[in-house]
Amino acid sequence: MAALLVPGVDRSTGDLAWDAIGGEEERAQVEVMSTKMRMMVPMVNDTTRNRAYQVAIERAVEDFKDNNQGKGPHVLDIGMGTGILSLISAKAGASLVTGCEMNPVLARVAAKVSKDNGFEDVIKVHAKRSTDLVVGKDLQSKVDIIVTETLDSNLLTEGIIGSIQHAVEHLANPGVVIIPSSAKVHAMVVDATSFGGLNVSEIGFDGHTIAGMERGMDMAVPLDKEYHVNFHADRKGTVQPLTASFQVFDINFSRDYTLVHKDVEIKPCANTGGKRANAVVVWWELCVYEPRAVERSGGDSKRLKVDNSELLLSTSLDHDESSSQWQDHWFQTLIPLRKVQAPVDEGCSTFRLCFSHTADTIALTEFEQLPRLPAQLIKSGVPSVGYGRLRLAELSDKVRTHSFKQHLAKICAQARAKLPSGKTLALLDMSDGSFCACLTLEDVDLCYSLEKQDDSAFFWKRVVAQGSRSVEFLKALPTRFPDDVGCIILSSELFYETMQSNPVLAAFSYLYQTKVMVSRISGIPVRVAPQCAIVQARVVKFDRLGDAMNPPSDVLGFNHAAAAALWENNSTMNPLYLWCYGHTFLSEAEELSRISFDSQTVEFFDKTIRLTSHESTNLLGLVVWVSSCGHDPLERWYKQCLVGFFPCTGGYKKTFSIANVLKITISCSPEDSNTLGLSCCGI
Repeated sequence: MAALLVPGVDRSTGDLAWDAIGGEEERAQVEVMSTKMRMMVPMVNDTTRNRAYQVAIERAVEDFKDNNQGKGPHVLDIGMGTGILSLISAKAGASLVTGCEMNPVLARVAAKVSKDNGFEDVIKVHAKRSTDLVVGKDLQSKVDIIVTETLDSNLLTEGIIGSIQHAVEHLANPGVVIIPSSAKVHAMVVDATSFGGLNVSEIGFDGHTIAGMERGMDMAVPLDKEYHVNFHADRKGTVQPLTASFQVFDINFSRDYTLVHKDVEIKPCANTGGKRANAVVVWWELCVYEPRAVERSGGDSKRLKVDNSELLLSTSLDHDESSSQWQDHWFQTLIPLRKVQAPVDEGCSTFRLCFSHTADTIALTEFEQLPRLPAQLIKSGVPSVGYGRLRLAELSDKVRTHSFKQHLAKICAQARAKLPSGKTLALLDMSDGSFCACLTLEDVDLCYSLEKQDDSAFFWKRVVAQGSRSVEFLKALPTRFPDDVGCIILSSELFYETMQSNPVLAAFSYLYQTKVMVSRISGIPVRVAPQCAIVQARVVKFDRLGDAMNPPSDVLGFNHAAAAALWENNSTMNPLYLWCYGHTFLSEAEELSRISFDSQTVEFFDKTIRLTSHESTNLLGLVVWVSSCGHDPLERWYKQCLVGFFPCTGGYKKTFSIANVLKITISCSPEDSNTLGLSCCGI
């Protein structure tokens, strides 16, 4: 089994690194904690999804029994998780259910859940991939029905087509029924300018916008770079439709697919009001089971039902929260466009798009605004700067730029005031992307920037060329600086896009990086900017996310306590965008740790938090973020660490870890559920 990698920091260099987790059991446990819970708990809480699969499986089993003298089918559950679909199959009348789950921790939970519900003789659990199953060894016989929910926001990335194809070819009887049966993929051209980082015209320094300096420069991300965003939860209204929705693909999961292309031409909507086509939103509609068209037995209205509306699941932007279960495990896919587009109402008559899909991905490969834009707006031959959406959001954030500039100017002034006569002040920008160097050109005598990436160096050289001062771009730290340098300021951006975009991880990475750099610069005084970073926390009550993340002990009437216990003990979360979710703060911001880059020290604090009134029916969350340079990114275009959830009632103590660098313990006495104790320490 390949090693499981988790984000961490190499403390000897400060470089971000993927840490390999030890044995198979430990890797499986960490995988459950770090990824599975975030996806699976909202999934089993999604009543609409559960009900659709339940009805589909019940109908498929009934149809099979009607055509086989009452004999129950053999069902294969691919990617069974905690076993909900297997339980539905067994209760519906399957004679045998073979479930496969490649994560051994979840496989054991599924076996326990099956036993707790009295189906251990019917459900056989295998801790392996479906493609590793062998008829006669793992399966008593070939299967009659295949059920799976190996779906993600992209629809195909979890490999649903490949696993179904293998099962149909090697594990199934002829005429096998597949649940789900098909899916339609839809798209829409949108203006998502306010969705952080797509408005490249906002990027600039001291009144000079980068887009204006090199308007044709390819500033956005490649077309195959996508972002999964829950626009249902978005309260900012960041997506403005420019076209009607249109169908891209109609995928039947029983077919053999290689590579499929689809060209689409669609006209923009009227009254676009100068909006720009800078993104495409993609979503899907899933048909869990085909509708029935004939009566199989008299008197039973359920069997007569032809309409299959309750068996359709969708991630559509037209999602109606009043009639559908809110969920947070499938999202819409936002694909930013690479080129700077003219306003739609300036002569645009048609959008042309080319999509493709393989067995495991759906991609937008071409986009064109017709008639074609004037040559001066999109220049050819300019290399792409491969910045992601978060990076572009940072560069276009004027509040952040102003905060950094003020802080850096203050540090430079303090350092210059202490310079010996005849000595010069130098700045070394340590991060790929010479943001700090550009902000301090007027405040220092010499400016250096470490740029390891050629395309990034090319871009920032063009930016610097707009002014009268120069930056020396380096691939590595120089062996020595000029003799007249009296002080060097090390600077970098803490919130550069990192693995999982984890702000705590980025802050500690910078701590270790500056420690290494200071040790390599001998004989010259060194200052570090930002001087420090503050790790802060607030207790938050989500409008819906808390309910979605509450581990259920009962799902569709099945005992799910074994799975709930696993999740309750491992409720860590990956970073998320807090602004995407309706929420209310129940406490003031508290400082948990102060990281001093200048003095190379870290302080940790214990805090007592008094909560405002809250409902006891919801879980509370602890949100952790990092501020520096007077810039507080709590509700801006940055990710925060949702450390985990904890109950509203008193009498508990729970410890969470963040990126293997911080450990936070939350405690509450049984007598006072409105007072929390927070304790923070390093790992």
